[in-house]
Amino acid sequence: MHGPPPSPLATLEHCFRLLSRQPGALAIDGAAVHHGLPPRPIPLDELRGRLPQLTPHTRTTVMAVLLRRARAGSPAWQVGLAGVLLPGLRCLASQHATTNPPAVAEAHTLTWFRAALATHGPASDQRIAWLLEATCAAQRSPGTATTASRRPHRAGTAPERWA
Repeated sequence: MHGPPPSPLATLEHCFRLLSRQPGALAIDGAAVHHGLPPRPIPLDELRGRLPQLTPHTRTTVMAVLLRRARAGSPAWQVGLAGVLLPGLRCLASQHATTNPPAVAEAHTLTWFRAALATHGPASDQRIAWLLEATCAAQRSPGTATTASRRPHRAGTAPERWA
């Protein structure tokens, strides 16, 4: 007997884990980024765990590297970036799960993320930066991330309504 299909964010987590496995794991070069990262390839799952300990400048630099690769059109790097930001995506989805079934809220969250990734400019960059902040907050303290998830909606960076 088969259970219900996995949720969109559970599927993302599964794909992210596969892309983060050795050999051939998606990784960034810590030596090229500098700013306190170890001078070696850092798999994206390890990078996600390190984000809260990095300085804001280093997080911004790392995000610029990931965004550049994801925006180059590589589906693997798009999943990689989404996987790194998954805790923030979960915060946003949980905010909208009060008015939508959880799977629908998750699907809409991923659509919102893809739209932010596909466009360039200050509003798009602000959405990605918010996801990075929410990701770090979720890894530090789940209660902090839930509170932070309301900020982008009020600030106009999260979707006003889901399509």
